[in-house]
Amino acid sequence: MNAKHVVVVDDATGKVLMARDPDAVVPIASLTKLMTAMVVLDAKLDPNEKLRITNDDVDTLKHSRSRVKVGTQMSRQSALEMALMESENRAAAALARTFPGGEAGFVKAMQTKIQALGLKRTAITDPTGLSPANTSTAKEMATITAAAARYAEIERITSTKKTRVPVDGRQREIHNTN
Repeated sequence: MNAKHVVVVDDATGKVLMARDPDAVVPIASLTKLMTAMVVLDAKLDPNEKLRITNDDVDTLKHSRSRVKVGTQMSRQSALEMALMESENRAAAALARTFPGGEAGFVKAMQTKIQALGLKRTAITDPTGLSPANTSTAKEMATITAAAARYAEIERITSTKKTRVPVDGRQREIHNTN
């Protein structure tokens, strides 16, 4: 195994089976989207509500590519599936932007979730994982992934190899990249 930072935990017992530098704080990139999904699902927002991708959802930090054009309309459910399966940054950004209270409300809810999970060394400033300020440790990522696995919807989405979601009124096939 080439990973610099890793922790392997037995789901049933919580026992650490293997660890390598598990407490080092490092950028977590797209794993951020697991926290984004939990925060969105905790808010119990209408999954069928239509979201429109705007210029505010475009990545101006790393200029990442996207298959979703500005102006695209999709349900919150489709955005959630695209964010989790294809790590679609614009979909994740739209989920935060349309959160009650907007991005500020989303950030507040994210901080509340971090505290609720007892994460002391995790910091998340954006919903996509593009910001290098989104950091955690391998040990706390194990806590995050275990928490995410307790959400039936996250478990279903992340376990699916491919699916079709309605985007702009047409079915689009998406594939799990994780």
